[in-house]
Amino acid sequence: MIVYFDMDGVLADLVGAMSEFTGIPAEVLHGNPQVSHQRYLERRAALGIYESFRSLKPLRASEWKTLMRALHAREIRVEILTAYGVQDPLEMGDEVHRGKADFLREHYGDLFAEGVIKRFNGVAKSGQKKFYATPESILIDDFARNCREFSAAGGVAVHYVEDSHDELLELVRDLAGLNEW
Repeated sequence: MIVYFDMDGVLADLVGAMSEFTGIPAEVLHGNPQVSHQRYLERRAALGIYESFRSLKPLRASEWKTLMRALHAREIRVEILTAYGVQDPLEMGDEVHRGKADFLREHYGDLFAEGVIKRFNGVAKSGQKKFYATPESILIDDFARNCREFSAAGGVAVHYVEDSHDELLELVRDLAGLNEW
């Protein structure tokens, strides 16, 4: 079994960063995708592509790390599956990759060093995550369309909503069989 963790909105607090940058409450950004996307672009333009990802704050890192270590202890593979959100120009994807890689080094580097997180996977567009779906895979993602497509392709998807964090952690533990012992 493999559990894939999305980054933006799951491991990294993208909406919180946009809220802090703009002064618009996170609840407003969550409720209005057009406003949210516009503020994302403004923050990215102001900070630069690399820094806009590298500087994100972790979202509940200690809880995610505890779950990841528990999965690893049961010999369940833990991987990152994130989208770069760009195809042209190619350099933009490189900058997003570097920013996300440095975020992971800073906040999850210990889990890579311990062998808990096995791989950092990146796709050009989020819709490509479905190509990682198998009956033995779980995706934790905050974007509902990614979850629907991953499930339709044969995987199991958990739609992550921070307000339901504890319940979703428990669901992942159940799906991975961690609550059986």
